[in-house]
Amino acid sequence: MRRTRDFAASSLAFRDGAGIRYPWIDDLNAESGWRPGLGAVPLNIDDAGHRHGPGEIYLAAARGRDNLTVLTGTRVLRVLFDGGRAVGVRCAGPDGVVDRYADRIVLCAGAIESAHLLMLSGIGPAAQLRAVEVPVLADLPVGVSCGDHPEWVVPTTWPADPGRPPLELLLTTEELEIRPYTCGFAAMTGSVADDADHVHLGISLMRPRSLGQVLLASGDPDVRPVIEHRYDADPADAAALHAGHELCRDLFGDVVVDAQFVLA
Repeated sequence: MRRTRDFAASSLAFRDGAGIRYPWIDDLNAESGWRPGLGAVPLNIDDAGHRHGPGEIYLAAARGRDNLTVLTGTRVLRVLFDGGRAVGVRCAGPDGVVDRYADRIVLCAGAIESAHLLMLSGIGPAAQLRAVEVPVLADLPVGVSCGDHPEWVVPTTWPADPGRPPLELLLTTEELEIRPYTCGFAAMTGSVADDADHVHLGISLMRPRSLGQVLLASGDPDVRPVIEHRYDADPADAAALHAGHELCRDLFGDVVVDAQFVLA
């Protein structure tokens, strides 16, 4: 991990504007706990611009171990149970559909796919599973009360610097993170940037009150689940985002454009 100290022009403008009201925090992840302030973002991007992911850092370092086998091109379809105990997984890969068993099963497929796999395996709200003809193994609230961080993305007139890390520092308030991206989203995703691809401020709600759900649409693993974010279910969340936008206008003035839209 490293932190940028030689900031892009947009990051410097953000630091100077927010620093009038908020203190600089050397380590946003310090054990002393969260508090409002401004600080550099810990990055897993090296000086050459290469982003180091967990597969490269952890898995590659262990790939020579005799007790590790990595199956590429293989997807888990469901977890297999013996009574109430997980004993294996059903996979689809180069050899077709294969059941693989182990003494211990660790399910780590992300917030959406973990819930999807559990429900396909019969663990979830019983009425919902029965509605798509999945046998119920355990009636549990899987996929229920899912929280996410809605983000209002507000264009600015700051100059873009797409060769840098997309986010170098941020501001935390009581409920929000305000993020000065160093380039527009077209540049971030590798698309061709144009004059409309402005540098954006991300106003992200870190403690949302609105809760969504993940629903099983079918017992077929190839059918994706239904994701209902329900970002606007609680009026207090919209009010907090509006307050964040007003704070940005107050701190940075006319460089903040009124147009805004919502990202997950």
